[in-house]
Order: sequence, then structure tokens, then C-alpha cells
Amino acid sequence: MATARAAIGTLLQHNGATVALVSDIEGPAMKGDTIDITNHSDPINYKQFIVGLLEGGDVKIKIFFDPLEGTHTDLITSMNNRALDTWTIVPPVAGTPSWSFTGVLTQFETTFKVNAAIEGTITVKVSGQPTFA
Repeated sequence: MATARAAIGTLLQHNGATVALVSDIEGPAMKGDTIDITNHSDPINYKQFIVGLLEGGDVKIKIFFDPLEGTHTDLITSMNNRALDTWTIVPPVAGTPSWSFTGVLTQFETTFKVNAAIEGTITVKVSGQPTFA
């Protein structure tokens, strides 16, 4: 029987190190390019498509940013170095498959609101095929 599972306790690993203070993770958002194969012989007058190349998409991560935390400054360094890094999303249930992928950090945004914790929003572009195993 299928069971809904709580996400709390999910880990994000960047080059083998667990990133501190992660609040939300979205993705990978895999998708496929569509190829229009509509032709003059189609009697139904509707566009038809097939799937072309697949893409691993983006992973969006929110953190409570600590400028003194090494795993956070490592993310900034990776972005500045244009590094192709290894990433793993580890669900909190023992024995559950994890998402593993390589990717480049394409966005690192910080927010400093008056009555809130310092936050960071990170976007990683998946390079190649993500694995779920």
C-alpha cells in the first residue's frame, strides 16, 4: 500500500558534504523537448508531437543563509568557478532511493528582510541524466 511521507529530514549533499540549513528543495524537474510531426497527410487537423532530447531540468533550493557556514561559502565558490559538481538529494526514510546528478550552480540569490532570517535561493542546472536509485 502506498504511503505519503513527510519530507522533513531530507538532506542535500554537494560534492559529498551535507549542506546546512536547507529548508526547501524542488526538483529535479525533468522534461523532454517536443518535436512537431504534424504533416499534410494528417486527417484530424491537430498537431502531433514526439519527444526528442530529454533534460534533467533545474533543482531549486532554499536555505537559511549563514555567511560563516562553510557549506554555504562552498556554494558561492562553485558558482564563481563555474564548477560541474555532484549533488544528491537524500530522502529521510531509510532505504529510500536518492536523486543523484551532476550540475552547475546557475543562481545564488540572498534575501535580507527586516523581520526574517537571511535566506538564500539556489538554482542548479542538471547536466546529463539524473539517477533515482
